[in-house]
Amino acid sequence: MLRLRFYSTLLVLWCMLHAAGAQQFFIGYCDDELASGLHPVGLQGLGDTRISAAIHMPRTRMVRYEDMTITRLRFAVRSGLKNVSVWIRTSLTSSSVVVQSVPEVSDGWNEVELRSPFTIDGNELYIGYTATQPEGYEGILAYGEGSHLTSWLAVGNEWADYHEMGLGILYIQAAIEGTMKEREAVVLSVETDRTLYADGSQLAVSGEVENLSASPLEGYTLSYAIDGKEVAVQTAGGLLPPDATESFSHVIDLPPLSEGRHELAVSIAGEQRGADFYVYASSYPRMVLLEHFTSLNCVNCPPVDHLIEQVVEGRQNIAWVTHRVGYRDDEFTLEDSRQLTRFGVAGNPYIMLDRTSFTDGEPPAFTLGGYDAEQVGYMFDYAASMPSFVRLQAATSVAGGRLTIDVTGEAKVFVGDLYPRATLHVYLVEDEVEAEGTQAGDANKKVHDNILRRFVTPVRGQLPTWTADGDQLTFSISLQSELAEEWATDHLRVVAFLVDQAPAGSGYPTGHVLNTVEARVSDASGVRPLVTTCPSDASWTAVDGRHVVIPRSKGLYIHNGRKCIIK
Repeated sequence: MLRLRFYSTLLVLWCMLHAAGAQQFFIGYCDDELASGLHPVGLQGLGDTRISAAIHMPRTRMVRYEDMTITRLRFAVRSGLKNVSVWIRTSLTSSSVVVQSVPEVSDGWNEVELRSPFTIDGNELYIGYTATQPEGYEGILAYGEGSHLTSWLAVGNEWADYHEMGLGILYIQAAIEGTMKEREAVVLSVETDRTLYADGSQLAVSGEVENLSASPLEGYTLSYAIDGKEVAVQTAGGLLPPDATESFSHVIDLPPLSEGRHELAVSIAGEQRGADFYVYASSYPRMVLLEHFTSLNCVNCPPVDHLIEQVVEGRQNIAWVTHRVGYRDDEFTLEDSRQLTRFGVAGNPYIMLDRTSFTDGEPPAFTLGGYDAEQVGYMFDYAASMPSFVRLQAATSVAGGRLTIDVTGEAKVFVGDLYPRATLHVYLVEDEVEAEGTQAGDANKKVHDNILRRFVTPVRGQLPTWTADGDQLTFSISLQSELAEEWATDHLRVVAFLVDQAPAGSGYPTGHVLNTVEARVSDASGVRPLVTTCPSDASWTAVDGRHVVIPRSKGLYIHNGRKCIIK
């Protein structure tokens, strides 16, 4: 059992402590003196545990120390912690930009002089330490009431803001040395409304300005530049008090730009802050991945099945796959599919379109209850309209009961910057599968399409190796999979798709789908095998073009675009 023990008071402290000398500061949120009656924090019931503690110093705090250096780190703990190291990071999940081991720690404050001072660039930092805490031991010190900046803990690599659980301010400080710049105002932050822009579109930029002088600032001028060339000037009036911040925003008509990465810079009084953005001149056609969560046990699923069938009829840009999880298992359930319920699946029927959240704050998976075919069609059209900068192709062959799948991809060269951890996923799907069980809500439905038979790649995907090829990136992967005897080879298709890395802290197995391709399984000669028998409940076209409602004679026919034979 995990048990967090801590000491807390009603006191809130937010400190910048001045040490000896005018050019040295200790920054942090804690008192320099340890509070009396401290009760250290401990984790119970986990054995010896690797634990980390950190404070967050946002850009609004660090910008004033730009070009100064961090020379020492201080932290207060109880002695007994093992394998201790102090560090500085630009984010909690990134590699440390500074890390230094501490051979031995004592009760109270421990001070570590860095072998190489760290130069501050004005951006946010996380300052902390990591240690092994023996079972039953309580060694981390905190006090008072914390905030979202003061009380971060991690067990292993799982970080959480423990101030929300009552943990106080951690005893962590950093010593800064150097000469603080004389300046009036600075641009604290710059953000663009998107990352990708079509050539010739508009870019909306926003950010914050802070007055660092000791006097009120009567107006200021912002200069906007793209790739070093000024494109706009904005003048702000009014009075900005000392240490106060205010927001700014501006819309820029993008000049003609080459495809790829560009830099926006916003400056005030010669000092600037930038943000990268990307321009594209064209995109690839998108195939939408429709992942449908359903089961034979779901009485509400047949109406949604019919609704989706109406919407996808005639569309060539939808790859439909069913996961038999989320409500109750059936004979088609795959264990790997269970991980995908983390996208927000709370029952059946649910769907996902390209694993993308179409409403801010909502998970990618949603139910179609209350929607009609026209509304669902709009959703599919919207998903298909999203620009894609990746194109996939897939080819298959069968030999000796083994399926070979060759997937190739090409992408705009900037995809390597935007999606450096994009992974390839490959499904094997079977259509026209007769179920042994009965479909709840529709006892007449015996044959099912879009049955996911196998995750050919791991659930988290396979990382392709990209090769630069002029202004494009390319990759090629060959995969193999055994075919079960009960599968009808001519009913199988491969669905391959590339996805972005899951957003940090989202809990999703992957990010959104970048593009998808679908390919029918073929035999070794590259020609799809013929269906040996033709179903009797459909309309037909003979190979000479004649329409036949019910075939009466032996021969070769076409059913739903496939060849079948009556012997």
